[in-house]
Amino acid sequence: MQHILDYLKAHVSPARYKHTLGTVKVSRALAERYGVSVEKAALAALLHDTGKSMPAADMPRFVSRHRIAVPLRDEVSAHSPALLHSYISAHIARNIFDITDKDILHAITAHTIGAAVMSPLAKILYVADSLSPDRRYPALKRIRALAISNLDAAVSAVMVNKMQYVVLKKKWLHPHAVIAWNTIHRESL
Repeated sequence: MQHILDYLKAHVSPARYKHTLGTVKVSRALAERYGVSVEKAALAALLHDTGKSMPAADMPRFVSRHRIAVPLRDEVSAHSPALLHSYISAHIARNIFDITDKDILHAITAHTIGAAVMSPLAKILYVADSLSPDRRYPALKRIRALAISNLDAAVSAVMVNKMQYVVLKKKWLHPHAVIAWNTIHRESL
């Protein structure tokens, strides 16, 4: 993993590097708690934001040039291009670090908006990214407590927190975030 740490030091800001290491720490703890491979959780967390070093304005061109499959690519590019970083990060994991594990790649791709179907690893990374020690938001303490006792409840709470943030900021809400929410809560709706 040292080669990934070296890559991160060379390509991401010190704050992003610190966030990444914090996400790795939380991912490891959650993986251990929920019986998921700690190594896979750490690797997914290490790679989850590798694409975030790129300016958001450049992300649509990168995705297009490298023919990265992104659902709703034109809408995302127009309304919230920074969301493309998860797909770019998975591309970097696959093409620079030869990661072929589909579960790791899916977890990286799903860590920003979630997905209608998320593996335990994807849920762990989704939650860990929001619980990294560098994060500060009102629901943080409550979500940290949930993450220890009920991973699915923590995923739900993170979704609520992310969607509230987007709506309150009057920004574009990714349709797949809504689909993920509705799918996960189908039985309770």
